[in-house]
Amino acid sequence: MVAPLEAAINSTDKNSHSVSEGVAIKLEAEKILELMESLTEDQRNVLTLKLVHGLDTEEVAKVLEKRQGAVRALQMRGLQTLAKLLET
Repeated sequence: MVAPLEAAINSTDKNSHSVSEGVAIKLEAEKILELMESLTEDQRNVLTLKLVHGLDTEEVAKVLEKRQGAVRALQMRGLQTLAKLLET
């Protein structure tokens, strides 16, 4: 199974992306990974497991020994923080 972020970064479908679009996607992904350093460790772990490794909420909860609700909350707060950081 290919993780969602990895699939976007490594997309080789020439019909879906021009070369410039492909470069823009890779740069944006790199920027997001850099901005993830601004998150709490728990938020970063959740987003890494979900977006980079492609785990679902239940799997993340097991790995991190947290409740699924906590994982969803950490994911939401982490994504909100990233969205705000990307706007600046």
